[in-house]
Amino acid sequence: MDNRIAWQQDWAVPGTRAVCMIDLAVLTLGQHNKEDLGQQGHESIFRLRHAPRSLTPRDKSCSRESNTASGPPEKAPPRAPILDTSGQELLTGVQYRIRSPFWGAGEGDVNVDRNSSCPLDLVLARRIFFGPGLPVTFHLPHESVAGRPVRTLTEVSIQFSTASTDTACNDGGVWTVRFQAILRGFGVTTGGSLGAANSLFTIEPAGRDHRIVYCPRIDSPGVCGALTTSFQRRLSVALSEEEGSLHVVFERVEADDIAMIKMSTDN
Repeated sequence: MDNRIAWQQDWAVPGTRAVCMIDLAVLTLGQHNKEDLGQQGHESIFRLRHAPRSLTPRDKSCSRESNTASGPPEKAPPRAPILDTSGQELLTGVQYRIRSPFWGAGEGDVNVDRNSSCPLDLVLARRIFFGPGLPVTFHLPHESVAGRPVRTLTEVSIQFSTASTDTACNDGGVWTVRFQAILRGFGVTTGGSLGAANSLFTIEPAGRDHRIVYCPRIDSPGVCGALTTSFQRRLSVALSEEEGSLHVVFERVEADDIAMIKMSTDN
């Protein structure tokens, strides 16, 4: 008997779904101590408990397949330019602040929680208390040339600018996703690697704004969803529609602003 079982969830591209295999032993908690399962086991248990569809045995390890009952699969939407708040195209190598487009309770900039231990947690910090968010740059996999356009549904790595990142962790400031017990789910932190599967995100339209989605390739844990805010405004991966998603806009950081950031970090 196949000792694996699959769980299914919506894929980032409409009309498809992710199907990923998880060890059946993870489900038989009566035969194992939780401590013996380790972090990977706990992550699998969490994903299974929050799987939006019923579990069904399958014979494949991980794949995309149509979720339509009949007929050809839906075509993926075309990749479109992403515009910043000034109306210019989002480009690799250019510094941006990632901001919520809302005011009041939903306002804020993406920043690091300097009170967290290494690697640093990402939070949506209120500008009125913490000032502007740390600038980021976008990087396309296997592409080192700056100035390339970033389009929707294209995988990118996101990195806090060297001039603005708190160097206490000395981890490069690349975004990644990891399981966090405090969130009972998957949070976004620094400490990733450019181009690594667990450091790749896509940007999708969300009405007049955008949202950032983490849906890694098949060689990574089967976690897929838009970024949202959870406990103490920490960024995390939403594993169900009920958790909502964080709408964002991208504000280009001007040259004089970059110079001020560099001066403040040098002092």
